[in-house]
Amino acid sequence: IEAHKTGAIPLLKEDYELLMDMMNVAKRELSVHEESVVRALVTGEQIGEYYNEITACWQDAVGGHWCRARIDRLVIEPKRITVIDYKTTEMSAAPDTVQKAIYNNDYELQDGFYRRGIRQLFPEIDRHEIELDFLFVVQEQKAPHEITVARLDVPGRQIGEKKASAAIRLWDHHITTNEWPGY
Repeated sequence: IEAHKTGAIPLLKEDYELLMDMMNVAKRELSVHEESVVRALVTGEQIGEYYNEITACWQDAVGGHWCRARIDRLVIEPKRITVIDYKTTEMSAAPDTVQKAIYNNDYELQDGFYRRGIRQLFPEIDRHEIELDFLFVVQEQKAPHEITVARLDVPGRQIGEKKASAAIRLWDHHITTNEWPGY
């Protein structure tokens, strides 16, 4: 109760210890990562403007419906915008396992949907004036808390964008017809 009164989030001691162990591994591993935007997560390097836990809202071109995405970190550089999404897993975070998990959990749809919104908010992307990147940072919840940073390849992005488009068209259809079937 006291924690809530001060705006803090109470944690059990064992959860706090797990969190600290994961954070220490993340600091060690990500501080030497080849991607500057990933290193900046833990080193404090100033890489463009960045926003944590930001909500992006846009009116979609299909039907004009409002959409939103909750982005873990959005990095805006002069020539590149990067979306970073942090995920934890009870499974392995080995690179090949992460690639399979992306598709098994429909994260390609998340990638496609977020890209759709960011492109709407930053039309310079479609004019090829700046690039758009999306990185998944995946960390194991169990020791040794390994981390993999992954991105979808071009076919994976295309699949995600097609799924996002299909979902928005389906939403538009049901809003327009007011027909809401079950399964």
